[in-house]
Formats: sequence, structure tokens, C-alpha cells
Amino acid sequence: MVETIFDLPVEKQIFYAVLGFSWTVYLWEAYLSYRQRRIYRSTTHVPQELGKIMDSATFEKSRLYQLDKSNFSFWSGLYSETEGTLILLLGGIPLLWGVAGSLTNRLGFGSEYEITQSLVFLTLATLFSAVTGLPWSLYNTFVIEEKHGFNQQTFGFFLRDALKKFFVTQCILLPVTSLLLYIIKIGGDYFFIYAWLFTLAVSLVLVTIYADYIAPLFDKFTLLPEGELKMDIEAMAKSISFPLTKVYVVEGSKRSSHSNAYFYGFFKNKRIVLFDTLLEDYSPFNKTGEPQPEQPESDETSSEAKAKPKNKKQGCNNPEILAVLGHELGHWKLGHTVKNMIISQMNSFLCFSLFAVLIGRKELFVAFGFNDSQPTLIGLMIIFQFIFSPYNERKRMVVPAALKIVRLKPTRKVLLLDGRGHLLGRLAALVAKQVLLGHKVVVVRCEGINISGNFYRNKLKYLSFLRKRMNTNPSRGPYHFRAPSRIFWRTRKRMVVPAALKIVRLKPTRKFALLGRLAHEVGWKYQAITATLEEKRKEKAKLRYSKKKTVVKLTKLAEKNVEAKIAKYTDVLKQFGVLV
Repeated sequence: MVETIFDLPVEKQIFYAVLGFSWTVYLWEAYLSYRQRRIYRSTTHVPQELGKIMDSATFEKSRLYQLDKSNFSFWSGLYSETEGTLILLLGGIPLLWGVAGSLTNRLGFGSEYEITQSLVFLTLATLFSAVTGLPWSLYNTFVIEEKHGFNQQTFGFFLRDALKKFFVTQCILLPVTSLLLYIIKIGGDYFFIYAWLFTLAVSLVLVTIYADYIAPLFDKFTLLPEGELKMDIEAMAKSISFPLTKVYVVEGSKRSSHSNAYFYGFFKNKRIVLFDTLLEDYSPFNKTGEPQPEQPESDETSSEAKAKPKNKKQGCNNPEILAVLGHELGHWKLGHTVKNMIISQMNSFLCFSLFAVLIGRKELFVAFGFNDSQPTLIGLMIIFQFIFSPYNERKRMVVPAALKIVRLKPTRKVLLLDGRGHLLGRLAALVAKQVLLGHKVVVVRCEGINISGNFYRNKLKYLSFLRKRMNTNPSRGPYHFRAPSRIFWRTRKRMVVPAALKIVRLKPTRKFALLGRLAHEVGWKYQAITATLEEKRKEKAKLRYSKKKTVVKLTKLAEKNVEAKIAKYTDVLKQFGVLV
């Protein structure tokens, strides 16, 4: 079978490789989704770690919602993969290109008008995608989201919104695509540089105009009224030198109950946008800015409206909103937005460079049914969507992991632990758990960590470890760490964290050894230096603590003296309610 595949023409090998890789990725993701659905089904009680912050009703609602979303994702993914496979096997891409050519010929444009034919092809392709995806979007919105109380759209609003999105997308996509194709055709040998610069300029322009000109076409934006929340947001922005100019509230409640917050803008013109669903019991779209009085329920109220579930709490209070915004502003403070843009543009430049190398390969076009022509738009589609698929999947694996680290970083705390007196295994378990939670942990004075068991027993065990070698290559063995910090690091790296390890202690009757002494015996050369530095540190710490006690004592004495001197004024202020 393998020999038969490799005996095929190069064009067939490329086609089947693309098809096989696509199904391999789909099956792997389907398997991962299946494992996740098993967790959704089996975990019916609130985990112990979430018991204090989530009640059982909220957890059950979230579990059922994620289970329905996972089932929907499986069937929609299966349909999408099957549809893509049939399009490739039946020659759907060259067929649609031929239809686009026939339409352009009827309009009076010949085959030399490739850009015009490309725009017609792009319009037909996006229209086909919108039509085939419409039933799935309807089911997701009016069945799943409606079932769990998140949908706020009517059917008419949904259709108007979908049509508006389609036409706005075409108004942006068609001119940008035509200019990109024109640049590629006239750019010469260095067209990939000009194409990359063009896409960079387009992305910057879209980021600049989206919130002011595109987003208002779909949602209503109003300024956040003066009040405690706005003052708190401005104070938080000022504390980190965030150049805030305006705070908007967007009417997201007409579409969904989900909430969000984000900021946008360049340089000194930053703006914050809050979804009205994020605000607690408040909607800025009342004319008065006050909560609307409840209307008496009429007899004509539909049973569907009566049965619609209501959340126990709408939105977040001010501290919770500030916490959400603090996370987003943390990305700005740490430069994550700029870094992400730089990485994205580096990736874009790399892709265009490889595209310049591959665009002249005729076998790529023949593999997908284009035997007599090599349209530039089709080349972009084949190379970026199919040929780059292994690279894109690799990027999909790496980027979420990097984003997880980036998202944890704004709220990550550095934990400083003193290792002296702790047990090696238990401390390693606790540190490993904190690392898994996204915290950065620094452990000092590792030479004072205790190891269960007497010294000679531990020394013999470690010497035995140092003698270990690979069976297949005796010249190689494990990394022979001898520094206490590296020995602890290796222990932590291999640690599986049980939930019960919460108490760090050493029984009085238990023999133990110090990690510093063990490390010294197996080759660590800095025990004496570390001991000298530790003595100096203790002396400095003693002086600092003594000075701190003196300052605290003098401060309390000064406060008492001042209170005694202003006592007569304090009594008068209390009488008038100035002081409580």
C-alpha cells in the first residue's frame, strides 16, 4: 500500500497528503473532545477546590451548557470536515472557478481579467460558506443558547444581523483582495515584501477604524455616565499611566447575555468598552440612566416569556468590573498587545516569503484540479490553507500555550519560600502545585531542606543515582546535579501532586538529613561560602528587625502625642459629624 502511494504522480501524492493530514487532525481533535465530554458527564458535583467560590446550581448549569456545546461542536466539525473532503474529491474549487469565469464572460470580461474573476469567485465562495453554515448558526443561537438563557435575539434580528455582516465583510474583503492580487502581479521578485507591508497597513487601518465606524453598525455605543464606577476606572487607569480618553458601554444585551470588556486605540488615545451585560442591574440605554420600573404583567404575556429563566444576579459589581478591567489593562502594561502584533507580523512575513517560493510550482495547482491555469487567488488559497496546514496546526498548538502563559502573567504572583526546615518531597509537591496554578515560585536557602531518613542512607542512595548509566549508551547518564537548588528542582520537576499534601512537617522521632550536607558530600563546593553568607545575612536581618521595632515603637509614641495635642479639636469635629 505504501509503495503504491509513493508510486503515484507528485500531484496525487500532494492531494492525498493534504486530505490525509486534514482527517488526522480532525480525528485527533475529535478524540480530545470525546475525552472532555466524558469529564463533563462524569463530574456532577462541584470540585473541592471550587467549593468556596461556586454553588452547585451554577456549576450544574455551566456543566450542562459545556456538554451541549461540546456535542454541537462534534457534529458541526464532522459536517465541516465531510463537506471539505467532498469539495476536494469532486473538484468543487475548479468548478466554482469555472462558474466565476462564465459569469465574468457574460459581463463582458475575458479571461485576461483574472482579478475580476477572482472577486466573483470570492463572492460565490463566501456566499456558499454563509448559506451552508446558516443552519448550524441558527441551531447554536436558538436552541443551545436559548436553552441555557443566553440568547436575546429574535429571528428577524438574527437574519438582519447576518445579512449586515455579510455585506460589510464583502465591502472590506473585495477591495482589499483586489489590491493584494494587483500588488502580487506587479511586485516583481520582491512582491512578497510589498504584499506583507500592504497586509500590515490594512490590519492597522482596520484596528483604527473598527470601533468608531464598523462596530457601531451592529451595536449601539454610549458614554459611561459620571459616577463611582467611572471614577474608579479613571483612577485605576491613572495609577498605571494608561492614556484613557473615553469609557463606552456597548449594547450587547440585545444579542446575548454573555459579557466582556476590552480597550482599543493607538498611542495616547485609548478607550475602554464595557458590555452592558457586565454592569450590575444597570443599562445605559434607558433615557434617564435609571433602572426601568417593572411593568405590570398583562394577560397577553406569552407563556414562553414567562418560562424564560432568569439569572439570580445580572452583571458584576464595581470591584468585580475593576478586576476584569485590571486583567485587560495588565496586558497593556506588560506590552502583550505589541508583542502579539510583532509575532503575528513575523509569522505573516514568513508565510508570504514561503508563498513566493511555492507559487511557481505547477504541480500544486494540478493537484487541486487546475491543469491549464495558475490563478493567484487560487495559489493563495492552496498554499495558505492546504500546504501550510502542518505549520498552521503546529502554530495552533504553540500559540494557545503561549497565550495561557501571557494571560496568567498579569495576575501572577511571585511566591518567595524559605526552604529551611521543610521536607524535600512535601515542599516539592506544594511548589509543583503552585507552578501548575500559574504562579512563579522562588525557593531560597535550599541547603537547609530536610530529607527523611538518616544522612548515610541518603548519601548511599544519591551515590547510586550518580552511577546510573544508559543500557544502550553507557557513556551517557542522568544529569548529575550537585547543587541543593538543582537537586530540589529535579525533585519538583518529577513530582505528581496529591491533593492531600497541605501540611509540611517532620515528626520529632523521625531521622532526617540536610540537603546542603548531602550536596556537599556528593560534590557541591559552596557549603562553606553559603554558610558564611548566611551568617552575614542573619546579622543584617537582626539589625534590620531591631531598627524596624524601634521605628514602630517611635511611630506609636508619636501618634499618641499627636492625639493628645489635637484631642480638643477632635471632640469638636466629632460633634459636627466630620469625624466618626
